[in-house]
Amino acid sequence: MKLGAVSLVMMCGLLTGCSSWIPTVANNGLNYGINIGRTISADRSLFNVLDDLSIKNTINYALLDEALMLSISTDVYQGRVMLTGSVKDAETRQKAEDLARQVDGVRELYNEIQVTDESRLMSFPKDLFIENMLEARMVLEPGVTSVNYQMRAEKGVVYVLGIAQSRAELDQVIALARVSGARKIVSHVFLSEHIVLDGAPEPTAEAKAEPEPVRAGGEPARVGAKTDELKAKPPAKAAKKKPAPLPAPPQTATR
Repeated sequence: MKLGAVSLVMMCGLLTGCSSWIPTVANNGLNYGINIGRTISADRSLFNVLDDLSIKNTINYALLDEALMLSISTDVYQGRVMLTGSVKDAETRQKAEDLARQVDGVRELYNEIQVTDESRLMSFPKDLFIENMLEARMVLEPGVTSVNYQMRAEKGVVYVLGIAQSRAELDQVIALARVSGARKIVSHVFLSEHIVLDGAPEPTAEAKAEPEPVRAGGEPARVGAKTDELKAKPPAKAAKKKPAPLPAPPQTATR
């Protein structure tokens, strides 16, 4: 019985990562295969897990047809898709996003594909080490439900997708990512009432600000620290105020 369960887990891992090369096999196949049994017992039902797996495989097959599977990794959590990896131009990055958006069941898409000439294999050993260290720390960390998160490391940047029970739990995950060697953390973790985006490596006053209220209609508002790109933008100049008109001189009465 134990051998059969182990074989099933390994088969799930192979089915998930067999169509990709060394980086994606190590990340998709092994990590997903090991965690799939525990994921079912987390905050997703078996139906949600199988639905996410179907979305992921469909996207991977589409990327494979376009010869993009070696450069891009796909993670799915409750219909939310996160694309990571590296390509050589912005057109390829957009093409991968368009392919993913065409898949049925995609509720939201986070395109975190980096545009760079640097080979993915150059940083793969360090990125894999960061991922394994972070996953191990999350499993051992009290108060963190590790099966509710999916992590990717790409050139030292850690991307996190999943669900957090509280903002305190998310802060723990971000802190663990820092000590695992991440030079930057980008969080696509959603809470019960808010979606938390772009957790910066160093906390700022903006990151500690109170979250925005939920918008009308039940749509959650986005909260979280701003990215470096947003901080780099110059603030909008305030409109110049027109000087107040001078009072009219007093009129003298005439007879």
